[in-house]
Amino acid sequence: MSDETEQAEAEPEPSATGSGLEKRIKITALYEQMVAVGLGDYFSLIVPTGELREVFAGLATVMVTPAVSRIRQEWSRDRQRNGRAFIDAAAEAANRTAEEVFTLASESPKTRILFMKALDAATNTAWDHKVRTLGRAMVQGLVASDETVIDMAGMISAAIADIDEPTLALLELLVAYDPTITVADREPTIIEDVRTYSHESPYGQGSWQVRGRKWSEYAIGRWRPRLTPVLRSLFGTLERHGLIEWDSNINETLDTLARALRSDTQQRIAGQSRGQRSPANLQWRPSVPVCSPTELGEEVYLRFQEAGTTVPDAWTSPNTEQP
Repeated sequence: MSDETEQAEAEPEPSATGSGLEKRIKITALYEQMVAVGLGDYFSLIVPTGELREVFAGLATVMVTPAVSRIRQEWSRDRQRNGRAFIDAAAEAANRTAEEVFTLASESPKTRILFMKALDAATNTAWDHKVRTLGRAMVQGLVASDETVIDMAGMISAAIADIDEPTLALLELLVAYDPTITVADREPTIIEDVRTYSHESPYGQGSWQVRGRKWSEYAIGRWRPRLTPVLRSLFGTLERHGLIEWDSNINETLDTLARALRSDTQQRIAGQSRGQRSPANLQWRPSVPVCSPTELGEEVYLRFQEAGTTVPDAWTSPNTEQP
């Protein structure tokens, strides 16, 4: 046997302990980096089939599962904390114990649905003020003997569940402020007592009325500029629950247009009688749609107010940031 043959037999074949291992280590390091930046799913596009794919699948489980479990545990604690705060707020508002609140909630199918829907909304929010408001609003339905009040409490609770901080900032402006009347007005007028304002009449307390609370989209954007990018979404939420309504002033618009057409026609006839051809001179501009709160919208806002909720300054202060 020649020396070259003996040397070839003495050298081991490449194995996992050589370049194969180095390749695996490099790919494993790449996978770890991709998981860290949230690209783990895309890693399967470049991983070869077979043994390496199984190794990396196991690695994904080892790396991701503890992190997800930790987040799930914290989320569970958040839900439990919110649930306790929800019950505490309900018990405080009703001047009952927690056990009595549970008893009231279990009395009928309607009260059970009211309680569970409000509790579910309370345990799935990061806004403490909403938790407290939901508890207080829900329990008003539980202590009521009139089923219509229970139904109303369900509608109010459903609306509260959909309201977040920017939505409340818009609802507050529509309910608790009168828009500016003249150019000289520097800012909207705050309504100190909303309930009294809504029911005031020359003859004492009357039925609910919107009065001067009629806001154009331009005026809303002027006084709540930070809401402008999401304003249409906020309108959708409030309209879906019947908390606001749009008045297109269609009757006023048609009357104004009719008067303008009559005036223009009379001018043309007068000009023709003198042998003159009068150009079109229609002096008319359509009225701007305005948004107003409904009575239910006011009630929902007052639930937040009674729970001590204040609209965060982030949504009410002027937007001084440059785009």
